[in-house]
Amino acid sequence: MTFDNQVTGSFSDVKKLYDVEKANLLKTSPLTDAAVRPSKLQLQNVQHVLKVFNDKVEAALRLQKCDDTADFIQFVLNWWNVVNVSSKHQEARLNDPHRHVQDHTSTNLSDYQRIFQRAPSGHGKSRKQCVTYDTKKVLVQTMQGLTSICAHLLTHTGFQYVLLRELQSDRIEGEFSVYRQSTGANAFMTSGDVLTACKKRLARHAASYLETLDVNGENMAHTCVTTAIDAEDVTFIEDCTGPSLSICGRVAGEKV
Repeated sequence: MTFDNQVTGSFSDVKKLYDVEKANLLKTSPLTDAAVRPSKLQLQNVQHVLKVFNDKVEAALRLQKCDDTADFIQFVLNWWNVVNVSSKHQEARLNDPHRHVQDHTSTNLSDYQRIFQRAPSGHGKSRKQCVTYDTKKVLVQTMQGLTSICAHLLTHTGFQYVLLRELQSDRIEGEFSVYRQSTGANAFMTSGDVLTACKKRLARHAASYLETLDVNGENMAHTCVTTAIDAEDVTFIEDCTGPSLSICGRVAGEKV
């Protein structure tokens, strides 16, 4: 496969590397049989892919004089490191310039975007040594999105740098998984279900910092500071009329 019609990586080189080392006690790469000869079900496992696109595989291929395949794997690894930066100064700590945060001087996102736009693609018999149309479209769209988001954050919002690994949907999916669980694992939630689940989570969070509870002028001691809130506490907080929660010296709803 190739992205630029110059460097072509051959998966047969990876298979040969595994076949040469599979009987050895000490191996130079983490390759497994499932990684180099996966079944249709194993193709869906990302862990097998990560064993192929690996720094040790790239180094082992260079020892076997398979430089083109090693260069192809290195290109994918460099791109992967660019879009998965999770903290500042990773480039110095790991001695990898591709792990630098995105700032006003960064140009690598635009470079990868141009490479993917020019990359050959095909479908069926016309797909030779290239990605599919859909894969190319996803790669280009992803790089365009990341480039635009970084440009907006750095130019219009005052950000000094951007951590690209934080630009993902895992947190949103995690939030909605909690809402689904609170509605009996219902995959078809209504807006009312989401609002109810959100109210319960807010009440539970507020009660964990609760000192006193003032309902209709009557001050009641609360023990949620030291004990976990239960379902009865949540129901009481939701059903009471006009409660005023004193949370660490502030009234609930006040901006902190």
